[in-house]
Amino acid sequence: MQLKSGKGREILGLLAFLVVSTVFLGEAPTAIHLIGGALSLGGMWLGLRRGTEASSGQSEQAAR
Repeated sequence: MQLKSGKGREILGLLAFLVVSTVFLGEAPTAIHLIGGALSLGGMWLGLRRGTEASSGQSEQAAR
């Protein structure tokens, strides 16, 4: 996960939002929140991973 490129910042932003909202609202996340969050993070990770693979493939074709 590269934070300099900005792609990993979305995931960190989601995690920071979870912590801040828990502190200010005073409500602990339930099991369904954790499951939904895990699915969201997994989807973001897959999307970012596929985006990285696609862009690396395009740069390899441009180099040829």
